Amino acid sequence: VVIGGVASNGQYGGVASASVSVSDSNLLSSTSTLNGLPYLSGSAISSPGVYSLVVAARDIAGNETIVAVQFEVTAGGSPVPLVSITSPAANAVVKSASLVAASVQPFDKVSRLEFAIGNSSSYSSMQPRGSGAYEAVVPGLSDGPVTLRVRAVEVGGTRHPDVVRTFVVDNTPPQVYLGGMSSGGQYPVGQSVTFQVTDAHLDSVVSTLDGLPFTSGQRVFDKGSHELQI
Repeated sequence: VVIGGVASNGQYGGVASASVSVSDSNLLSSTSTLNGLPYLSGSAISSPGVYSLVVAARDIAGNETIVAVQFEVTAGGSPVPLVSITSPAANAVVKSASLVAASVQPFDKVSRLEFAIGNSSSYSSMQPRGSGAYEAVVPGLSDGPVTLRVRAVEVGGTRHPDVVRTFVVDNTPPQVYLGGMSSGGQYPVGQSVTFQVTDAHLDSVVSTLDGLPFTSGQRVFDKGSHELQI
């Protein structure tokens, strides 16, 4: 569980916004509440007062994580730049060299958006695309969960708290295993053809024998050469 955009005991003039990112390979459920009411990540908080944001997550094994942040929104003052990460989506599965995109409002006093990966203290500037929109390409990401952190830097140099987003990188293609068969092999009539496809984030499997739909475990009774495609 990662909370961004607001810091513990932080004070924000006019408006604040918190980002919530929850990741687990076997996530069962997660809840976010602001002063006891449901909170949607990225929503603006504009009423002056003291707030408590509580995020709870549970996996299918019953392990639970609870993170709480208390902060204050004060009346008046210059509006805090609100950063929203627009791509990738939360917990999306993407390939490496991923395009990340974010926006900030109001943007008139913002000189740039910066991003960092994981716990790195090194930030890189994103490319402006106009009207508060920014983009950056992040190459060389390894397979697995990735935490993206984006922050706004004002013209005067003020750096605002990170907004966070967790997504998953998958550069590994599906693996196909044939059961006891090989290309060019000869087998008796009625041979059972089995195969298995494995992948951490498998989307779909299409298999055909001689151009017709075919499922693992079927027997082949027609004599002659055949082509199995998976």
